[in-house]
Amino acid sequence: MRLPALAAALLIAGPAVAATKDDVLRIEAFVERIGTPVLWSQNHSSCKTNNGGLLLGFYMPDKNHVVMCEASRGSINGVLGTMKHEGWHAIQKQCNGGKAALRDDQIRAGLTQDDRELLRKFYKNSEHRLEAEARAVATLPVEVWLRGAQKVCAHRL
Repeated sequence: MRLPALAAALLIAGPAVAATKDDVLRIEAFVERIGTPVLWSQNHSSCKTNNGGLLLGFYMPDKNHVVMCEASRGSINGVLGTMKHEGWHAIQKQCNGGKAALRDDQIRAGLTQDDRELLRKFYKNSEHRLEAEARAVATLPVEVWLRGAQKVCAHRL
């Protein structure tokens, strides 16, 4: 499925808008609406990285749930970005057969150099496309994210 409006939003950067708790709740509600529970955890073992750092959240495809780590609650922008990113992974699996919805050129347009380096360093080649799309889509404004998610998941709603 191709998403022209979503792709256009990736290519046209708008002004940054301050995130709100309501934004997080709207994304969370959509993710749960497609059948993926969002769990908030203070002590999930996967919230801690091997080097002692903390993850903000993650998607567990085998259990079909998003885990948001309580450590992420410090920054509403961090929480929102993580919720959009991990929620998009749920959308990829639940609504698009485990595939990315955007073309490669559309995904590349939404990636930063840091994103590209992280992909090369921490992800298998087979994971790059899905992870890159989730990173690119996580930067979209909430309304654009929700419109794109509704298009990808129209058959499930």
